[in-house]
Amino acid sequence: MKSDPLLIGSLRGQDGYFPAYHMNKEKWLSIQLGKPELDDAIKDLLSLSYELTAPKKRKPKSSAKNPGDFANGKEKETDEG
Repeated sequence: MKSDPLLIGSLRGQDGYFPAYHMNKEKWLSIQLGKPELDDAIKDLLSLSYELTAPKKRKPKSSAKNPGDFANGKEKETDEG
């Protein structure tokens, strides 16, 4: 799971948490499954990992302010009488 490096540093010292195999050990963590006492912590870490790895949301572009519209033959439509 991807996590905050400070959180990873504190978790690695606990039972059931290990440096991630074949990943950046500063930002990724392996967790031993099958330990009921870790279930709540695993759920929280999964949520954090999803937030850190989810695609970033982009703001929609405003076509009215795009200076390239007129250069590309896209003219602004107007209602004229």
